[in-house]
Formats: sequence, C-alpha cells, structure tokens
Amino acid sequence: MFITNEPPDIAVVENQSTALTVGVVGDDPHYQWYKDSLLIPGATSSSLTFSNPAISDSGFYYVLVTNIDSFVTSRVAHLTVSGDVNGPTLLFADGTASTTNVLAAFSEPLLASTATNILNYK
Repeated sequence: MFITNEPPDIAVVENQSTALTVGVVGDDPHYQWYKDSLLIPGATSSSLTFSNPAISDSGFYYVLVTNIDSFVTSRVAHLTVSGDVNGPTLLFADGTASTTNVLAAFSEPLLASTATNILNYK
C-alpha cells in the first residue's frame, strides 16, 4: 500500500468549508485521522471534512491507513483557521409582507448572540 496524494496544508477563514484528503493505492484500506497526535473519534474515511471550521480546529493533521498486509502514514498537514474579520453583507431585504417585520438574507450565517449588534454589519 502507498499514498498517491498527500493531504496539503490549508488556510481558511472561520466557517469556510474545507477538507483534508489522502489518496491511497492498496486493498481494503482503513483510515484513521489524528489531530496534534490525538486520535479523532469517527474520522475514518479518506477525507476529513470541516463544514464550519472554527479557530480551535487549527492544528496538525495526519491519517494512518492500514489493511491486513501493511500500514502507511501520511505527511502532517497544517490546517490554519483564521478569524472572520469581515461582517456579513446584506443580500436582500423584503418588508412587503408585514409593516413590523423585515425578511433579510445575509452572505453568511449569523449567530443569535451577535445578530443584534449593528457594528457586525457593513
């Protein structure tokens, strides 16, 4: 068994989806991902996906691939997650359905805890 594609170093902004992926040639591979040398429970596929990465996801990742005959370890990939310093952008607003409410859509998800702070918007 051998690795054909190593997981690359990746830099993303918070909540920007990304994935670390490894390519392997060999029979019946079994995958186990690690972060900072600690096993990640349930991370047992060729890709490790981060749907909404947080700064705490930053770290050094590698995958151990095994089968009945052998094992191989990928290179250590560095994932860097930076804080999102750009506030959401208003995409549209519609107040035609009610005189007291406005339906608004933004360029990124909003947290209920910060949605009412007007300093978070452009």
